[in-house]
Amino acid sequence: EPSRRLEVFRQKNIDPKKNAIDTLESYTAKYPNTDPFSKQSYLQLSAIYTMANDVENTKNALDRLNKYFKDSPEARTAWPRLAKSLVEFASTVTEPERKQSILREASRIYADMIRSENSNYHAYDFALAGESLIEAEDWKLAQDAFDMAIMKAGTNLTTVIARATIGKTTVLKEKGEYLTALDDIQNFFNNKKLSGMPIATNACMLAIDIGLKQGKIENDTQIRDRYYAAANDGISRLRGYWAKEPQWKRDTVEMMSADALLAQAACEESKGDAKKAASLRGKVAVALYSLINARKPVEALPEPAEGEDQSLKRGKTLEQFTPEELAILEEA
Repeated sequence: EPSRRLEVFRQKNIDPKKNAIDTLESYTAKYPNTDPFSKQSYLQLSAIYTMANDVENTKNALDRLNKYFKDSPEARTAWPRLAKSLVEFASTVTEPERKQSILREASRIYADMIRSENSNYHAYDFALAGESLIEAEDWKLAQDAFDMAIMKAGTNLTTVIARATIGKTTVLKEKGEYLTALDDIQNFFNNKKLSGMPIATNACMLAIDIGLKQGKIENDTQIRDRYYAAANDGISRLRGYWAKEPQWKRDTVEMMSADALLAQAACEESKGDAKKAASLRGKVAVALYSLINARKPVEALPEPAEGEDQSLKRGKTLEQFTPEELAILEEA
């Protein structure tokens, strides 16, 4: 019985990886497309070869999967899965030349996917490809992948559109096109469908990240004000999105707001605007006193649930305050 041959490598313990490859290659040679186990055999071969960083044999296994099972869901997702595996593997490689070689191969696979006339690829496949290409730092190809995702999504797949739109904005940020990225974030918030989705908090975080990092180093007063305004707007929107979240998470937003105002105050002081810096520190003091009055000073807030972002929690109410924030309270 053909399927019983798949159990052979499990019954031997001498070089199990090689034994598995030999067994699966022998099996697919004898039953390339006539047995229901053949399709899974190609997938298993590609997985084993990928783990061994044997790209050529991985591609060979997937070529055969495509040849014999072209219209199957497995064939549709196999190439993107390989490219994603290569990007993830590259992150563990320390030798620069080898790392770049692996990333180039991943980008080539994604490029073939984007140019392919294979209608079996879904909008979500392209969104995932774009996100993986961001990890690979291939900005142009990532942008193309997100554009394809949005085009394939049409008007119905709002989740994919939102994900791809945020992906495109992330690419702009990574390319240093910060003001254009902020314009895109504002357009995202202006779209009622997109801004009403849970993923909108990612757009808030993008605005906060861009605003604080670029505001700190921007010399032009008007542009600097725009960066900090974007950061504060992102925090304000995040406050709304998290209005029904656990208390510790809502308090985190208040601390983020104080941190942002303090960062802006320090920046303005370094630029010689002491009056504006003092005004911002005053706002921080008001916000922190409001938080203290709303919470017991040593109140232990509930721990984040399993699966929630553990990095956001900063401890009990007073323990959350940074030395700079405590100094502001002492001045007030």
